[in-house]
Amino acid sequence: MKNRLFIFLTFIFCIISNSFAGYRTQTFNDAYKSLQVRVLGIDMSEPVIFLDSDDKIEISFDEMSRTPRDLVYIVEHCSALWESSGLDKIDYLEGFDHQDVTDYEYARNTTFDYTHYSVVLPNDDVRMTLSGNYVVKIADREKPDSVLMTACFSVSERLVDIGAEVKSNTMYGINTKYQQVNLELGFDKLGVTPSDRELIAIVRQNVRWDNAAYLNIPNFTRANTLIWENDEKLLFDAGNEWQKIDFSDKINYNGDIRRIQYHRPYYHVDVLPGFYPAKPDYEWFEDQDGRYRIHGQNITSYYDIDYSVVHFSYKADWEWPDGLVFVAGDFNQGFLDEHNLMKWNNERKQYELDIVLKNGGYNFQYVFLPNGERKASPDKLTISHWQTENEYYIYVYYKRLGERYYRLIGSKKIKNK
Repeated sequence: MKNRLFIFLTFIFCIISNSFAGYRTQTFNDAYKSLQVRVLGIDMSEPVIFLDSDDKIEISFDEMSRTPRDLVYIVEHCSALWESSGLDKIDYLEGFDHQDVTDYEYARNTTFDYTHYSVVLPNDDVRMTLSGNYVVKIADREKPDSVLMTACFSVSERLVDIGAEVKSNTMYGINTKYQQVNLELGFDKLGVTPSDRELIAIVRQNVRWDNAAYLNIPNFTRANTLIWENDEKLLFDAGNEWQKIDFSDKINYNGDIRRIQYHRPYYHVDVLPGFYPAKPDYEWFEDQDGRYRIHGQNITSYYDIDYSVVHFSYKADWEWPDGLVFVAGDFNQGFLDEHNLMKWNNERKQYELDIVLKNGGYNFQYVFLPNGERKASPDKLTISHWQTENEYYIYVYYKRLGERYYRLIGSKKIKNK
């Protein structure tokens, strides 16, 4: 009993320490799955559009029922840290809020019943007029204050020149297990260099949020340029290449899959067990840096694609008392929480997680979150290599003194290869 209580308290403490204060893309009801936010027509894209473009954001999700609810969506402007800006709707929207979700289709020829929904923004009813972060709250029309899910995206301006590079020469030596991001922000287009009270720059590695860097004070200043060079906040564990599975076809599957079997009433995907690498050498293979793509062989519509029960496992000699093990990836929006927490099976000597995923190709990693920490570490579960290919997303927010909201004045994605 004491051991169970200790595990429970440890779990709660770690979830709190890993919490994200602002809004995030997530569902609050297990009846909703496969929530995706992307640029319309671009698979696996970061949900960012430019204020001066015709690009649109698509929000899509499934309700695991053939009896759909009447849903509405509400759009809200957010701060750089994804908290409400407190602005009036008229300040950042043209049109009418609290719109009905009218685009939906029923699943066809699938073992799981579901209804597929989508919302595209901007549309004929509503348009965003300010840059910055936005959250879309989706709720039952009869209970608009009871939010079923939140979907986050950003609208960017082009008022900062972002220069960035990824180096393996760090404070811990050359070609170790780390990657150093150096960053330069040029503000000639903005016409003013922000003070540290007006600026927030955020750098994310791949799809992760737990190790994101938040910057406002540079190491150097040159003319209208702020420079972060060899800054410890921008030092990242390089990690290893993402593992991948593709079960878009029940017969011709690939990646780290042992087998796919049908156990009435659903298909089950057994993923090959994870384990600590026997060889220390780096091995490159192409991945999508944590992303996933829902698709099916010879299937063109999302509502014709089935779901499967996916079984993950990671081998270990004993249960580690100093932290928790997760299966991480964009399928859980890059966060670590109860939905992707693995449980220890003492009989099989492995951590396990069973999760229902829509058929397609997925990147994933096993990560370890030490007790009391916010940032997960790859060291206990794999070998970190400086050569690992990673993506870094950079967002630059500006709130002039006296203004009421943060503008997103620039964004950029870089890779180290």
